[in-house]
Amino acid sequence: MEGRRFDSIWNALYPDSRVCASSMELKSILLNEITEVLNNNGWNSQEAASSMGMPREIFNNILEGNIDNITIDDLLLIMEKAGRPVEVILKRAA
Repeated sequence: MEGRRFDSIWNALYPDSRVCASSMELKSILLNEITEVLNNNGWNSQEAASSMGMPREIFNNILEGNIDNITIDDLLLIMEKAGRPVEVILKRAA
């Protein structure tokens, strides 16, 4: 039996929902960028929360990789506060 091929791990995890797969992919991209910001500044969750004026729990979740406990809105706000605003490019369906 031949296995299915997927464009990304998220499409494999959510084969019946492109919306869920896209949401999780976006979260993972933003989490990686935010983790890079935290590492470059040498911040733990408390220092990041203090520097960005946000709850420590959000940064605990980021550093622990708890992707389900974080909203895209929170991630976009953190990117903005870190001086790395996000630009969205939409593709037209083929």
